[in-house]
Amino acid sequence: SEEGDDVVLVEAPVLPSAPLCPSCNRPLLPQALMFDEAYSSHQFYQFEKFRAWFKDADAFVFVGTSFAVTVTDLAIKEAKRRRVPVFNFNLEAGRLEPTVSLNVENVIGKSEETLVQLAEALEEVIAKSKTE
Repeated sequence: SEEGDDVVLVEAPVLPSAPLCPSCNRPLLPQALMFDEAYSSHQFYQFEKFRAWFKDADAFVFVGTSFAVTVTDLAIKEAKRRRVPVFNFNLEAGRLEPTVSLNVENVIGKSEETLVQLAEALEEVIAKSKTE
């Protein structure tokens, strides 16, 4: 077989019953949203909490998104409204471009490399701020 073609089969665990939602006590559904599904459809998503976070954010950092879902659209609108910076970590350019009302820095590359660089840069900034 070629490199990367090996498949490892793992037996799925068997549960006596579906886990229950701590909020509504109904069976938990897989936590994936379809493109047209609302984040307010269930308390589990905590829609109002992240809307509040958006209003307090000093910057928005996106990693590997197509910007085709509601949550990214809401974040971009908030970034434009308050003119806070947006950092887009992605494999390719062109997903999000800066405009007069949107301050975007595109960081192109593999996230396992670019996010490590971000973490290192933040550590330097934090260390420097502690000495000032």
